[in-house]
Amino acid sequence: METAFKYHYRNTGIHKFDPRFKLIITAALCITVSYLKIFPLLILLSIISAVITISKLPLINALKDIKPFIFFLLFVFIARLLTAEGKILFKISFISITAEGIIEGTKIVLKLFSVMLAGYILIATTKTFEIKAAIEHLLKPVPCVPEKKISTMLGLLIRFIPLIIFCIKETDTAQKARLADNIKNPVYRIKRLVIPAVFKIINTADNLAAAMEARGYSEDRTSRKLTAKKTDWIRLVIGLTILVILIYFS
Repeated sequence: METAFKYHYRNTGIHKFDPRFKLIITAALCITVSYLKIFPLLILLSIISAVITISKLPLINALKDIKPFIFFLLFVFIARLLTAEGKILFKISFISITAEGIIEGTKIVLKLFSVMLAGYILIATTKTFEIKAAIEHLLKPVPCVPEKKISTMLGLLIRFIPLIIFCIKETDTAQKARLADNIKNPVYRIKRLVIPAVFKIINTADNLAAAMEARGYSEDRTSRKLTAKKTDWIRLVIGLTILVILIYFS
């Protein structure tokens, strides 16, 4: 069973982009979205979508993989819609819909969705060992920080994302084979999906830890050399400049 949240080999500039700079831009984007209003957020989403298209990534498959996240965004929007105070547009019984609720709910959804897509680009265009090496190189100048241990932990975490999605999809397929779709109670259906999936994920993590221990794995390994080209610096400057401009016009 395939998942879109893994490295996809393509011969594009985004794939060849220095992983350290990709991490920097992704982190800067995650910080930037907290300052943006709706219109700049829409522009940022358009730019991210263009990058995904240029990178030739399977966006439709990725959206299918994150159905639970999309439902979470819908829940967040509805919760903000019903709790925000402001000018009431219409009222049904004790439920009041305000203009501020619509605006705030839309902003939160756009921010979370932008961060998710930025993370998807990073994972789908960068090999795990490149991300590990990039984290190690970025943390190396920081004193009193075990950069190799942190880079190993984060590298394993990123490596586990497609495995987590795979476990959830596999459990969902098994539940459908047992006619779980016929169960009308949504809470019970979620319970039937989440508990087996969590156990499967934990077992997978235990097996991985045991395999690493059996092979004497250690984070104290030779660092992979990373070299930035002139085009990488240009892309970094362009990316950070776009984020600064979006903040300026917010």
